[in-house]
Amino acid sequence: MIFEIGVFTSNIYPRTTLINGVSLDSDGLSALRLLTSKNMHQSINNYKIIMEQSLARYSSKHSSRELFDGDVDSLMTLIFSAQLTEDEEYENAVRELEKLLVVKYSSDGEKLLVLDHLCCLALYHGYQDILPKLDALSRQALELAPNSPTIKGTRGAILVELERYEEALQFLLPLLHDDNDETDRAVSYCYVARVEQARNNLEKSRDCYRQANALQVPISLKDRFKREGWWLDCSTTE
Repeated sequence: MIFEIGVFTSNIYPRTTLINGVSLDSDGLSALRLLTSKNMHQSINNYKIIMEQSLARYSSKHSSRELFDGDVDSLMTLIFSAQLTEDEEYENAVRELEKLLVVKYSSDGEKLLVLDHLCCLALYHGYQDILPKLDALSRQALELAPNSPTIKGTRGAILVELERYEEALQFLLPLLHDDNDETDRAVSYCYVARVEQARNNLEKSRDCYRQANALQVPISLKDRFKREGWWLDCSTTE
């Protein structure tokens, strides 16, 4: 389950975008102008550092290596996919991310990062068109990192989306323990709450949401649950 990171990047599709007060056209030079812009260069570098650090969420062996083996095109594709996601252009975001799945890097960290990004299009943003693919993609991620709590949480959440609740709880319940990462715990509580709500156990669901609220629930996930009617008012009982 990835962190939420707001980024701005150049456009590849034919349109003009205003970035840090600079108009960028998709004329083949936008990426170069973006990378040579002082403020944007710093933003890209910060994003790159955060993504490199996030590789440690899958396995510590990936944390000491440069993201995408230093390949700028791959980095820009990842950043562009994040901007498309922010713009709710999910189909195009999937297309960009899938480009990265076919590139060979020196470890599996980048593939796990991309797989998790794809899964979170459904989990955090409610993009249901990709859901049929995500059973296989989340299982593939789990095979690459079977001991990663983050990947286990992603797999469990996808199984909830697929309404395979018993399988989902096998992944999610162990992640509720205090020794796990706060974001992993918060997202797991949200999806356990959905299972209980689907089973009409509303007070158990509310209790899970109370626990999630005390942790780091990603804003986009909480907004999505509220928008789709899953989030329950934790302050009342029935």
